[in-house]
Amino acid sequence: MSDYTATLKDGSEIYVPQWNATVAYTNLTRCTEVIGIDALVNIAQDNVPAVVLALATAKDADIASQLLKHMVCEARMNGDKIMPNTFDELFKGRIYMAAEIFNHVIIAQYKDFFVQGLEEANSL
Repeated sequence: MSDYTATLKDGSEIYVPQWNATVAYTNLTRCTEVIGIDALVNIAQDNVPAVVLALATAKDADIASQLLKHMVCEARMNGDKIMPNTFDELFKGRIYMAAEIFNHVIIAQYKDFFVQGLEEANSL
């Protein structure tokens, strides 16, 4: 899969660069530990409500918040990289937008991975 672009509900443009394999697997493991593999597979199918549910029901709110911030800061919005030091102010009153970007980061990095893996598992 190549680098990913999308338009958010508010019209903002986002860009997500493709990660190298080590970063992709590391972040996959982090996400799975925090929100679970079932939630991650659902999110990869373009499911923002699954993001909201996964974050709201995570066992550790601080770790879930850190994961959200880490993943969202991998994206660029309207040409600018989302930075950890501006994350809180940028999404103040717009927390759904952060969930929407998280959704797109997961799609960009893992959608093909899960689709291919599920197809192979179903063919066994």
